[in-house]
Amino acid sequence: MMNLNINISRQKKGVFTIGYNGGLYDDVVTETFFKGFRQFINNYHLTPDHVKLSIYGYLRDPQVQEKWKDISEYVEFHGFIEHKASIQALYQTDVLLLLTRVGPHNSDYDNCIPGKTFEYLRSGQPILHVAQKECFVSNIIREFEQGVNAFQIEDVIEALNKLYTDWKAGQLINRVDPRILLFERRELTKQLADVLDHVTAYQHLGERKVTGEQV
Repeated sequence: MMNLNINISRQKKGVFTIGYNGGLYDDVVTETFFKGFRQFINNYHLTPDHVKLSIYGYLRDPQVQEKWKDISEYVEFHGFIEHKASIQALYQTDVLLLLTRVGPHNSDYDNCIPGKTFEYLRSGQPILHVAQKECFVSNIIREFEQGVNAFQIEDVIEALNKLYTDWKAGQLINRVDPRILLFERRELTKQLADVLDHVTAYQHLGERKVTGEQV
């Protein structure tokens, strides 16, 4: 996780904004989210003046745009932008969307953790994590108590309703768990340097013993 000296000032907007950073695939998880998002909009008769989805990134599968074709007025697709700018933009959203590609057809991904997971956690903003089943990422979201996991369309609808209701009431929780700071590159580099210092010290001690030098 990078320390980019991001300006984290937040500007409260009149539109409930969900932010997504990264590539989008045309897969089951993406389908689940958009079906839930569409149903959420319809259930509560929301207009683009009420809710927006802001996507910063790129389309791994161009056909994924078909999934929001009928609700395109609710989606702001910004395309690929510089990393620091994309992180800055996410701080101006209300909820962060995280999609994890796991499930029966993607078993190799079950234990993968997208890099953006730690950037999301570092922001302190609530996370809506959508996956097909329990995985490492869902455990992390639960451990840090910084969002909700959704595995079915109904879960997405329920989560969005709760987040939107909390947002309207000014009750969305925004906090940074101190433990996430341990994953910043500066801290990880410090930990690695400490390990190398200990290894070097023990190696030097061993050399002195081999040569019979007084220890």
